Amino acid sequence: MELPRRRRRTAVALRCALGVLLTTVWCDVGMAASAGEEDILAVPASSQDQRGLELAGGRLWVSAFVNVAFESLKGHPEEVNLDDLGVLARWDPYARLSLFTALELEDFLGWADGDGVFFAEKGPAIERLYADVSVSSSTTLRLGKILTPFGIWNPIRRAPLTWTVDRPLVTEVSFPLHLTGLMLDYKATPGDWSIDTNLYGQPGGELDRFSDEKAAKRSLGGRVAFGHALPSGFATAGVQAAWFEDVQSDDEEYAAGVDLDLSVAGQLVTSEVILSDGEVDDYETRWGAYLQLVSPIWRGLFGVVRGEIVDLRRSEDYRNLVLGLAWRSENDRWVLKLNYQFSGHEVDGRSDGVGVAVSSLF
Repeated sequence: MELPRRRRRTAVALRCALGVLLTTVWCDVGMAASAGEEDILAVPASSQDQRGLELAGGRLWVSAFVNVAFESLKGHPEEVNLDDLGVLARWDPYARLSLFTALELEDFLGWADGDGVFFAEKGPAIERLYADVSVSSSTTLRLGKILTPFGIWNPIRRAPLTWTVDRPLVTEVSFPLHLTGLMLDYKATPGDWSIDTNLYGQPGGELDRFSDEKAAKRSLGGRVAFGHALPSGFATAGVQAAWFEDVQSDDEEYAAGVDLDLSVAGQLVTSEVILSDGEVDDYETRWGAYLQLVSPIWRGLFGVVRGEIVDLRRSEDYRNLVLGLAWRSENDRWVLKLNYQFSGHEVDGRSDGVGVAVSSLF
């Protein structure tokens, strides 16, 4: 499909950005990924933070997760939903080979005011299914269906590992959330720095696609993140770019972004800025960003503040302010979240209202 003149100019600029990023990754640093859910969950059985069950002498690990959410949003009926239910499993048949899968059942059971009880229309879907081949202590090949390593939020998206009921809008509409293909990872620690980089590509369609997610027929991208210890914390800054052929529009689209993950004296600051030429609710997106602050209050209780903006063509910008509380039990096995969001106008079903969620990963 021929791109309009405006989108061709955007495509050329972002293609250049992607080329520069991939050249930098290949020549200067190597290939690897920033921390994802697998890294957080991969802790020894002897650790008090270990989740799941270890079987077969420690070579097989199995876990499960659940998320129950209640939302009361302006212009929408009140709804209670068991919207995430699934299992995770990892098998290490050999020292250099690991197999991982995540099966997920969305909207398994719920109730909506005026509509009554509803059940899942589809069975479990394959959220991830891949093999990790350890080439060396610093280099890994990952083959299969994975979470796209774009930014901070997408690789760590499981409800018990996040701070709010809903993720920032810009992290859902700017790039494909999954990819089915190959990712090459490399981690390096020159001096006091840690550098995590990756290259990834998808040659064909996505395996067992989630119908309501942004997805690609083909994609190519890369990311590099730099981390450094601070006097009372740690900071990580990342840059990434991706090219993909969108499933719904059949257009070539591009996304480029920068992000910051900062932990200082118990305060957690997270931010992403993403340039893109995608669509949401028939509006074309140009760029979006969010800034989130998480601050401890008392014994596992945290305060959360997040501001968001998505620049939309032919519409006023989407702006959203989220104020919330999050309580985490010991070992983070149970998480309770309470949010109120103030939205300028409704986009993608998001409007003013209350959200509550109870999550567990065990």
